[in-house]
Amino acid sequence: MEINELIELMSGVKDGNEAIGNKTLSWEAYRAAEQLNDTSLITEINTYIKNDDNETTRKYAYDILMYIGRNAGAGEATNILIGQIKVEDYHDDNLHNVLDALYSINIPLQKGLDEILIYAFDERELIRTTAIQLLSRYTIEYEKIKGALMEVIEYHYDEYDLKYAIESLQVLFPDDYRNIILKKIEELKLNNKDENTITMIKTALNYIAIS
Repeated sequence: MEINELIELMSGVKDGNEAIGNKTLSWEAYRAAEQLNDTSLITEINTYIKNDDNETTRKYAYDILMYIGRNAGAGEATNILIGQIKVEDYHDDNLHNVLDALYSINIPLQKGLDEILIYAFDERELIRTTAIQLLSRYTIEYEKIKGALMEVIEYHYDEYDLKYAIESLQVLFPDDYRNIILKKIEELKLNNKDENTITMIKTALNYIAIS
């Protein structure tokens, strides 16, 4: 099946009036896409993405890249996704899709770190939390990433930022993350940080340590 045909089916335009929950053509197409591991398709998908000016259909191409990248451990897929980050900056759903795909592929990353660090402080919740999680996939500039994650922990928007930041630290610094955060807590106490923030950090740290 050609990529453009698969994307058309995934989009649901050929589902007709099938009831939600039935095994529609789009459902079947997604199941087929989930099994893809042929890295020779990556060039074709990249061409599709570059030539497609429809932000909705690009989403399905990103999904296909994610499946191939995850199933084949394909770094080429992550490189294409990283190259699309700035392109999708004003398309919230697609930007989230790209970041989520990079996280889901779950292979070491070395490119695009500066953009991801910026998105870790984005006002858009899904973009921000996914970027915070994605930092755990990087294998470069650990100290820079640690500094950003500690800033997220101190100035978190909500409990999810806090949770994901601590989890990313745990991945990157499995032996030291707890001491790193405890040291930060002591620093916050010395600087008279409000007690509620400190309590939230302690609670999140303890929850993750026992989960």
